[in-house]
Amino acid sequence: MKRVGQLFGEIVEYENLYAAYKEAIKGKRYKPEILRFTQNLEENLIILQNELMHGMYQVSPYRQFFVTEPKRRLIMALPFRDRVVQWSIYQTLLPIYEKSFIYDSYACRKGKGAHRAVGRLQHWIRQDFKGGGYCLKLDIAKYFYRVDHQILLSIIERKIKDKRLLGLIHSIISSESDLFGVELGDHQYEKGRVQGIGMPIGNLLSQLCANIYLNELDQFAKHTLKTKHYMRYMDDVLVLHADKTVLRGCCSRSTVS
Repeated sequence: MKRVGQLFGEIVEYENLYAAYKEAIKGKRYKPEILRFTQNLEENLIILQNELMHGMYQVSPYRQFFVTEPKRRLIMALPFRDRVVQWSIYQTLLPIYEKSFIYDSYACRKGKGAHRAVGRLQHWIRQDFKGGGYCLKLDIAKYFYRVDHQILLSIIERKIKDKRLLGLIHSIISSESDLFGVELGDHQYEKGRVQGIGMPIGNLLSQLCANIYLNELDQFAKHTLKTKHYMRYMDDVLVLHADKTVLRGCCSRSTVS
């Protein structure tokens, strides 16, 4: 696999940071925090640029809160300046990784989404399962809170060789100011946070990293298990087949692997 280098310079270019700012303000431009940043836009972007170029950028502390719909989840939000940095990284990395994602991965991708996933599922059922079939549904427990940082970074390093960019990504994923991981079975977050695992829900970069991480599962399902009717929406997976024993075999082979 060919690794890509010399991306850090592109990310910290003023034009790229400005484009990131334009993306970050969409639908939010009148929030007080964003208005303050915009008031001295050029100065704020130059400060960010200098911090990144000289290795002085540090991820700000997160604002934490819970949402209860559709289920109780811990959300962690960064100040606006950090979101600009993440947009700058995101818009540079996405075209590189988009090429490697399977067609039937539907979360956080342009032109995909839940409605497209439902349409694809209905198409499969009408075209290929008129006589009936079976569905294997998988859900990864507390996925965002259990992603292993070292495994994620090792996957990213297979494609990215720019050491400065890798260091920046590492500082965001393994933020020293906050812990993101939780133990399995900890439904109310009462056992405390776990170091070395977890990504904050609400981060733009978390969305991309989540797809990069589970693309390993997608590739295994398509190329090793040879599943034809496989789709994923973030940490929810569906596999369709006319024979339920084949679906059971998918589970057993995945466990062994």
